[in-house]
Amino acid sequence: MFTFLIGCVLVTVFLVNEFYVKRKGLPPGPMPLPFVGNTLSLGIEPPGYAAFLRWRKTYGPVYTFWLGTDATVCLSDWASIKESVIDKGELFVERKTLEDLVYIIRGGYYGIVEAQGALWREQRRFAMHMLKDFGMGRNLMQERILDEVVYMVEKLRNLSQDESAGYDIQGDLDLAIGSVINGLLFGYRFEDSNVHEFAILKQMLQNHMQQVIQPLTTVAMAQPHTLGRLPILKTKLNKVVNNMQKIFDYLEGQISTRKEIFDGCSKPTNFCDAFLKEMSDRGGEDASKHNFSHRQLRNACLDLWVAGLESTTTTLSFAILYSIRHPECAALARAELDEVIGCDRLVTLDDKISLPYVNAFLAETQRLLNLLPMNLMRVASEDITIQGHLIRKGTTVIPQISCLLYDENVFPNPMKFNPNHFLTPDGKFKKVDEWNPFSVGKRQCLGISLAKTELFLIVANLLNQFEFEAVDTNVMPSDEKTAGFAVQQKPYRCKIKARH
Repeated sequence: MFTFLIGCVLVTVFLVNEFYVKRKGLPPGPMPLPFVGNTLSLGIEPPGYAAFLRWRKTYGPVYTFWLGTDATVCLSDWASIKESVIDKGELFVERKTLEDLVYIIRGGYYGIVEAQGALWREQRRFAMHMLKDFGMGRNLMQERILDEVVYMVEKLRNLSQDESAGYDIQGDLDLAIGSVINGLLFGYRFEDSNVHEFAILKQMLQNHMQQVIQPLTTVAMAQPHTLGRLPILKTKLNKVVNNMQKIFDYLEGQISTRKEIFDGCSKPTNFCDAFLKEMSDRGGEDASKHNFSHRQLRNACLDLWVAGLESTTTTLSFAILYSIRHPECAALARAELDEVIGCDRLVTLDDKISLPYVNAFLAETQRLLNLLPMNLMRVASEDITIQGHLIRKGTTVIPQISCLLYDENVFPNPMKFNPNHFLTPDGKFKKVDEWNPFSVGKRQCLGISLAKTELFLIVANLLNQFEFEAVDTNVMPSDEKTAGFAVQQKPYRCKIKARH
């Protein structure tokens, strides 16, 4: 009897803590399940937008949900995000990280995405400065990208495709963006002799995106030294760790090659060389008073690859897909291109202001694609009131961009592809505050300028040079998204017809 009573008391204490004490003082939100929180709600409705939108309607724009045993305050409208993460950005520069996992995979808080405090500020500033020198400056960036456009256009024009099977353009898009990134990081593009190494890297990066979003994997990653030791969770965790080790092995090979080639005296021509020179200038690898270490270099290269490849290639793939599924929109874009550009030259950045419909087509692609089902998390560094809710120092906060992009008050019928969302009645391109596909605040994407330029130059030139059609006009390729850290498209094939 005594044992039974003790059990009842313990259960009661547990339930009171789970459903009252730990939720006290936080904005309202969905009831969390013990241990797993609201993770299952996100997992059962892939890719994950639906739960956030439903919770916003139920609890308002500022609410609390739980990832495992950790509370996360979600900001799901423009007013709450602007009031906090944008207007008071310095209070939200720290990332919410899985500390144990960071040490298991990265060896500590290295790189740019996971870095914190002074290290983050220093390394982000260095990376932006170096990338601007080696390709993110306007003219050089355009030159690098247009080189890839010319290569791709020539290949597609010479393509002999099986009309009944169509063509999978994804590999060409991947190779173009991969070559731009590799040129920035290590100084060379991928060609016939080394394209196989890119295919392997691409697959490993894709595996990472898909693995980390799986519900059981997220539980294992959150507590790798406890729950991560359970048999089924350990298997999931090991897949992530082993895949990341393979990516690091690839990067180690690239860095070793650059160490052999770069003499330390010449002017650097890529990010890796610039980092190695900075390392040498500050006293070498073993110096203890600077952050330019070998471990920092390989983690920074990882972040630049992960951030720069999958997001851009997926967006390009969906742009082609939407042009197939919405031929009336593609026709309007091509009519504008014919009027402004014609057939005798490439589209350049100087043409951007004269192509409002093409810009609207691309903006709508990014909006409807809604790349990140769940944005990266921040931590409030001070107490702050957001929309009347007191958010305590140390609270995890997430500016949920997916809710902005699907806000039906801003984008009527938000699940329908409609470039008019970004056009004024007289046909001019209009800026919409809620359109933030690259995130917001001081932690927004490092390579925004590069990504925007890649997307515009590649999409505009491909639409101008080719028509993309379904293999079977009675069966459109699916626009369903595959769940992952960033969503991905389902593979599709299409007919490609040269226009000029």
